[in-house]
Amino acid sequence: MPPRDTSTRNAAWMADAGAAVVVEDADLDPQRLSALAADLLGDDARLEQMSAASAALARPDAADRIAKEILAAAEAR
Repeated sequence: MPPRDTSTRNAAWMADAGAAVVVEDADLDPQRLSALAADLLGDDARLEQMSAASAALARPDAADRIAKEILAAAEAR
């Protein structure tokens, strides 16, 4: 299997947590996208579960954490 790019890894990470649905580019066409959107929009329980899973993955302080790491590394030089 070829190495996966960052966006593919991020999508898989979210899908594995139940927060997203991944469709490979090769499998994506207007009909597939429309059907998937209709399925999701018609399933309130699944959307609630996906929303909760997404919220559980959130890192609202990520930018601050990254900035602190960069500053600490710069000060260590």
